[in-house]
Amino acid sequence: MPEPRRVLITGASGLVGQQLSTALVAAGHRVLGVDRRGTTGPALAGYEFLQGELSEPGFCSGLFEGRSLDTLIHLAAIVHVRDAKLGFAEYAEANFRTTERLASLASAAGVARFIFASTIEIYGVTTGTAAIAEDHPCRPESDYARTKLLAEQAVAAAFGGPGRSYANLRFAPVYSRDFRLNVDKRLYLKPPRLAYQFGSGNYELHFCSLKNISHFVRSSLAAEQAPSGAFNLADPEPIAARELLLLERAHGRAAIRVPLLRLPARAALTALELGKSLRGKSAGAMSPANLDKLLRSTRWDISRATAAVGPLPGNLAKDLY
Repeated sequence: MPEPRRVLITGASGLVGQQLSTALVAAGHRVLGVDRRGTTGPALAGYEFLQGELSEPGFCSGLFEGRSLDTLIHLAAIVHVRDAKLGFAEYAEANFRTTERLASLASAAGVARFIFASTIEIYGVTTGTAAIAEDHPCRPESDYARTKLLAEQAVAAAFGGPGRSYANLRFAPVYSRDFRLNVDKRLYLKPPRLAYQFGSGNYELHFCSLKNISHFVRSSLAAEQAPSGAFNLADPEPIAARELLLLERAHGRAAIRVPLLRLPARAALTALELGKSLRGKSAGAMSPANLDKLLRSTRWDISRATAAVGPLPGNLAKDLY
């Protein structure tokens, strides 16, 4: 049996945090869950919950006092908040500065392993048909992705030395049977009936099952020498949009499918974005840039992750239906 770990999970009340908390306690580890929200997580022996703000240095430093933690899994972040008041400074404080602070405190407290939830969005616009590996240049476009890349660098600086390890996990869009948001927004004008498809629907969509994240973390904690570095996490294969819509229809969804042309749709969203800008408003999700991101056909190379923890179990056709 692997040695039980004493694990701190930030963002423990979120989708990934609740899944990991339950899985790690079931595996015999002791887990301290932290979140700004009051949702406490699993009512299991071996799980403790603290509510607090990671933006408060005093709260952060108190997490390491008298606990002898050996692993920190940092999930808490601002993701994509459609709020004109939030700019780079706010994203940087939540996603970069807080990570930098936690990494420094954890290193000083003797924590040996740091697992950080990052994103494949740090690569920015990618072209070509080759699968994107971890050594691909990072050119993030959004404040969210820029601050995630800065946070990755802070984690690597604090935990890249002897006796320590870090895993910057670059998630593809995450899904589970109970969390379809990242799938639905790439398929539906109004779920679950009114779907859309651009052209022939041959563009590929590459997602990450929640099972892949849980598998990587559990395997990492069980390993005597934890894998260290950056890792893409995604399902073993992408799926074409038209194939996914056929699956949806076979399971009673996507009854109406609207064919769209990308260039006219992009032109319409450009006009909408301009009109909102003139009124001092943001187009939010209804922007041409967001359309490009949702429909970007990209393959993620997960060979580094599978070399570290074995085959990733995510399979959209099985996990979603």
